[in-house]
Amino acid sequence: MKPISTLNRLSELRKLLRVRQLQAYIVPSEDEHFSEYVDPADKRCAFISGFTGSTCTAVVTHDKAALWTDGRYHLQAVMELDDSWTLMRKGFPDVPTEIAWLVKNTTSGARIGYDPKQMPFVRLKAYQSELIETELTASDRLDEAAVNIGSRQLVSVDGSNLVDLVWDKMANLNTEGCERPVRLMNPIYSVSLSFAGQTWQTKVELIQQKMRLRRASVLVVSALDEIAWLLNLRGSDIQYNPVFFAYLIITLDEVHLFLNGGSVAVSQNVLKAQFNSQQIDVSHNSCCVYLCFLNCEICSHSIIEAKTRLCRFFSVRLI
Repeated sequence: MKPISTLNRLSELRKLLRVRQLQAYIVPSEDEHFSEYVDPADKRCAFISGFTGSTCTAVVTHDKAALWTDGRYHLQAVMELDDSWTLMRKGFPDVPTEIAWLVKNTTSGARIGYDPKQMPFVRLKAYQSELIETELTASDRLDEAAVNIGSRQLVSVDGSNLVDLVWDKMANLNTEGCERPVRLMNPIYSVSLSFAGQTWQTKVELIQQKMRLRRASVLVVSALDEIAWLLNLRGSDIQYNPVFFAYLIITLDEVHLFLNGGSVAVSQNVLKAQFNSQQIDVSHNSCCVYLCFLNCEICSHSIIEAKTRLCRFFSVRLI
């Protein structure tokens, strides 16, 4: 199988790096909900690299590109990556981490970009700590990396994802193989109590009890499987996964469900029956709209999130 040529895609991405004064850009395979299995429209890693495995991290600099994946996908990556890419086999000895590789392949003061909507806060903190440690360690060694030491920083690239910009541009130019799938907005359906075991109201009440114990006023849930389980709802927005695109915010006396407009339109009857006259708000707006609304009183709020998967986009505003 001949790999897809990514030369033009990388060239377009590197143009954006230069415009934004970035020396590198990190591209995770997960979507904004940190799902391993994602909608085709969210397969940014696959688009920029040609690698179609379910988990990887790609890093692109001005003159190099590397992709990390685990042992399940080493053979597949060898077949799918073209000559523009270097495969980093996770789990093999002497294979550097993404941060170690970046320290070696960027210059002092490099700005390393990432999409804050795709970067879990815990991963960001780990990257930042490793960056400091790796620079200090390299400065103590008289090796090739030592000449590159000094004040590299991870930079949040707000607004549009850079890979999205490349993908949309090439799709609009009708570039062969660059068509971008349309995100699905399939109907949402409810799960009967005999299968769910508990009503969604009971589940929410239990969570609110835990929030009080933690002295938290707001819980943000971004994981799609957690939202589906909690509300006794299912969907099919991601193939072979019974989930739907949404964010959920729980306060001590309210529940706010954020869906895209298409999902609300095709699921009105189900949502009305599920949440009839209950304290739950179904909104067409982005989760971020509500979080910004909360921000005026944020000093009196303690905000937590499920499984520490909150993205850096939220964390920088709420912590």
